[in-house]
Formats: sequence, C-alpha cells, structure tokens
Amino acid sequence: MRSNFLLWFGLASWLATNAQSATLSYSTFLRSFLNPYAIALDADGNIYLAGSVVLDPYSRQGSIFVAKLNPTATAYEYVTYFGTEYDQAAAIAVDLAGNAYVAGSASSTSFPVTGTGVLGHAPNGSGFLGFVAKLDPHGVIQYSVTLGAGASSGAYAIALT
Repeated sequence: MRSNFLLWFGLASWLATNAQSATLSYSTFLRSFLNPYAIALDADGNIYLAGSVVLDPYSRQGSIFVAKLNPTATAYEYVTYFGTEYDQAAAIAVDLAGNAYVAGSASSTSFPVTGTGVLGHAPNGSGFLGFVAKLDPHGVIQYSVTLGAGASSGAYAIALT
C-alpha cells in the first residue's frame, strides 16, 4: 500500500501529499473541460480518474471520461470518452491487472451498452440509468451495462473484492 493520499482542489486540479511529512509530492492540472469525480490508484502507482467532460457549460451537458496517468502525473497513459448528453462517472476502482471499473449514471440514447436483457437496455433519454463499465489496461471498453428502471437511477460507488 502506498503512503500517499489524494486531496481534491476545485473541479480540474488535484494533488498528492505524503501522509507522513505532509509535503507536496507532485501537482498537476487536468484539461479545463474534464471534471473528475472519482480517483483510484493501481499497484504500480498509476492514477485513474473518472468523471464528466463538459460539452456545454450552460446546460452542464457532457459525456463520461476515464483517464489513466503515470505515477508522477506527468503524462496520460490513456483518456477514454463514452456517452453523450448528461452522462457522468461517479466511482472508479482498479484491479491488480490494471482493469478499471467505472460506475455512474447515463441518460443518452447513444450510451454504449454491451449485452442485452435486464442489465443491457440503453437509456431512452427521458431519465437516468445506473451503469457499470470495465476498461482494459489500455482504456478499451470490455463491457458496459445499465442498471435500474430509469427516471432517477444511478450507481454512485463501486468496490472490488
């Protein structure tokens, strides 16, 4: 386990601080249109962020982004975008293989759903569904499923065991 913890500052910036000495380890600024709502670290120290991309600042319309930064936050390993309209990621977790699992809410009819059935219908644009998506270590979506019945469903946390 790393001795670093993460603190949020504003919508688009964050920093990592050493827990023992409370000194700044590094700091970085994300693209101004990325709004991170969730953060995770993998075993190698890579930083994963998930949230929304603001497409229209007046309506807050946006899509989902998932980003992987190197351990020193000096370069993106990948940035993946999916969904449109009012979709956003609220939680992220990473397994030992480097796969990212993202949860959030989606309303766009173009939301990428893999599979069918109760966990596979696309949002109809009139309400929100929760979603869970898995991205491989390179940021490619392996699966994406929706949860809920619409209106005001959402997924706000995710954990791996």
